[in-house]
Amino acid sequence: MTDLPLIAALTTPPPWWNGHDLTWTAIRRGTTLKLTAEGRVLEISAIGRSGSFRLCYTIEHGNGTTAHQISGLPAVRIEKMFALRRGSPSDWRIFPGIGIVADAGERGEFCRTKGYLNIPHPGIGHPGDPNLSLLITEDIRKAVEDFLAWVP
Repeated sequence: MTDLPLIAALTTPPPWWNGHDLTWTAIRRGTTLKLTAEGRVLEISAIGRSGSFRLCYTIEHGNGTTAHQISGLPAVRIEKMFALRRGSPSDWRIFPGIGIVADAGERGEFCRTKGYLNIPHPGIGHPGDPNLSLLITEDIRKAVEDFLAWVP
């Protein structure tokens, strides 16, 4: 579906990303794709036959783990999130206050530069950030692409 480069053009992660040394795996069950890494979880679920998706994810804070969700995401947003589709000039790509310009992003949903993805926003790159950092490998990107193609 895509020829977008991921990590090859970026040797070090952006300063807002904090997913070092995590290996993510993907498992599809029915209309849900579950990505996991050392206690961190991101689930992408189809919402009926509406063509939209729900993200459920956990974030580890200093006080423990909290669960969050973002509902009603169209497939095109998931494609941009996982570098399956290019962002457009209308995408919200500059994060005010911290001077970040990303390859793709949506306020309150995600920030991605090359294969470095943060959900729901960029952070400061340290443990305890209130976000989920995920390295999009070719295996993860292919799992998301296959899942989106399979979901009715």
